[in-house]
Formats: sequence, C-alpha cells, structure tokens
Amino acid sequence: MDNDNPELTPSDRGLDVKNDALFHTLDQIYNNKTEVGYFMYSDHTPDNRTGNDPRGHAKGVLGFEQSGGFWMIHSAPQFPPLRSDGYKWQEKASKNGQTFLCLSLDYGIFNRTGTVFKYIFPYIYDVGFPAMFNKDYPMLRLFSVDKGTRQLHVQKAPWYDVIKLPTKEGVSFLSFSKYGKFGNDLYDGLLSNELQQDLLVQSWIATQKTAGDKLPSNCSIQYKVYNVNIMRFPGKNIEFTTSKDHSKWVVSKDNGNWLCIGDINRQKPQKYRAGGQVCFQNKFAWNSFKKIVKDFEAC
Repeated sequence: MDNDNPELTPSDRGLDVKNDALFHTLDQIYNNKTEVGYFMYSDHTPDNRTGNDPRGHAKGVLGFEQSGGFWMIHSAPQFPPLRSDGYKWQEKASKNGQTFLCLSLDYGIFNRTGTVFKYIFPYIYDVGFPAMFNKDYPMLRLFSVDKGTRQLHVQKAPWYDVIKLPTKEGVSFLSFSKYGKFGNDLYDGLLSNELQQDLLVQSWIATQKTAGDKLPSNCSIQYKVYNVNIMRFPGKNIEFTTSKDHSKWVVSKDNGNWLCIGDINRQKPQKYRAGGQVCFQNKFAWNSFKKIVKDFEAC
C-alpha cells in the first residue's frame, strides 16, 4: 500500500527478498556513502536488548539527508539490524503479523520527530548523526548522544502530544504520543476523543502475563474503543486471531476514514509506558483495513 495505491495488496514475495519497498527504503541507510543521518530504536533490539520502562514501547527508524528523509514506524521485533551488520530481514518477525508505516518528510519538517521522541522516549540502539545537522535538528542531536543517562523525555504535564506531520506529497498525518506518566491507555484515554470516533483496535495480547493485564473493550466513554478479535482477508482464505498478530493499528469503526499505525498495545501495564500512533484519513486505506476485521469484542 502506498500513496498511489492505498489498498492492501498481497505481495508475490516474502520480506526476506531484497527487492521490496522495505529493503529499498532502509538501503538508503545501509549503502548510502554520502552524509546520511539515521536513528534505529526498539524496545526489542537485534541483539536482544530490551528498552525497559521509562523507555517507550516503540519501534522505528529515522533516515535523513539535506533533501529530507523518512520516518518508519513498525512492530517487528529485533529489526532492522545495526548498520554495520548490513540489511537482513528478521525471520523471527515472520511468525506473526506486523505493520510498517513510512512517511517521507521535507527537511524543514523533520525536526518535529525530535519532539515526538521526547514523549515516546525510545530506546535507541544505533545512530549516525553528522555534524552538519546540529543546528537544524537540535533535539535529535541531543538524542544522538544520549547514553541512557540524560532525562530527555518531557518533564511536565501534559504527558501527551499531538503533532502535525505533512509529507512531501502533501498528505496530512497526525502523530499521537504519550510518555509513561500519562498513566492511561493511549486508545481510550486519548485517541478516540481526539479523533471523535468509535475505534477498532488491533494490538498484541499473546504475551500478557496474566488475564488481568488485558484491557477490555470500553463502552463507558463517549467514543467507544473495541478490541479486534479475528481478522480475515476477503477472497484469500486467510484468517487468524489477534494472538497471531503482533501489529498495532486502529480504524475508525463506522466513519471518519481514519487509519492509524503505531507501536503500543492495549494492556494495563502499558498505560504507564510511553508510545504512540500515527494517523491519517484516507477512505480507501481505511476501508482496506476495516474490511479485514471479522470480529471484535463487544462491551
């Protein structure tokens, strides 16, 4: 799915083939011999480190040069590899469903990702930050030298933020992010109210330590939030439960044409964990995700 074809389309090859959009996007970091800046962050790194609280439950990649750059938000654990190790798909991530969202941003907009970092407070496991970006990207520069000792996260309420991120092609995205001290679920505590829509939420529930960790669907609020139970791809005879899907995405339930992709789950412990979602309105993209929801948890 991309801006020219906003429909979910099954690929004829796997992600382990170095000839797809994911590879070509990240290859700009791995094989770029010019002055390229990048951040790789994850709560589950390629070498099996975990970014524990207060670091966010967040996975992504920033890549940028003087003409602009990209921000990739994803759900795949232990991916991508360090730049020095070269590109390789993480086969362990193939076991469950994953999502990837990539935004192409102009140079002047890119520093807004530094503000997002203050709230999602990511665990950065690989970084390259040429000095040429010091002046224009001051917040990202601070994160580039952070060794875990600096308190670069937001220091006072409100513990959440909403940032507009227009892409190079003029598509309007909204980044919703929260720091752990927000102390509430991102979805029923922020997102549904901001979008003013009932929401269907897909997130990872298989690793919840106890049954009490699960956040049930919430109909006690003005804009209701429902957990997705089962997904089915029409015409493809592919069906699976949310316990087989590691992705984290949201669609507005009935209208609004909202689709969000991010990296934090609907779990009680993650009320107190940093993370976020990036949302946009597109009728075709919204419908493409909404129609794969076969069943959701009623209140």
